[in-house]
Amino acid sequence: MSQAKVDYHKEQKRNRKQIMKKEKAVRRVEILILIVVLAALIGWFSYLVYGNVKAKSEANAPVVTKEMDLSAWENYTQNLADLAGGTQE
Repeated sequence: MSQAKVDYHKEQKRNRKQIMKKEKAVRRVEILILIVVLAALIGWFSYLVYGNVKAKSEANAPVVTKEMDLSAWENYTQNLADLAGGTQE
């Protein structure tokens, strides 16, 4: 081996603890970023699924119909038609 390689290996051996601390710190930061990204993706996916389920449940909800008594309106329009037609009571 050349002298440069020998010096490099000696330097690496001397600073091994510091190098390992740096590598561990970088690895922890990478894992933390990965966890945050995965949590965001899971949250987004869950929100989309919830929205789809909610939309489907609203679409399948029973339709409520109400009946109105329009007899007063019919009498009123009939009276207007009678008045407009010239027949008076």
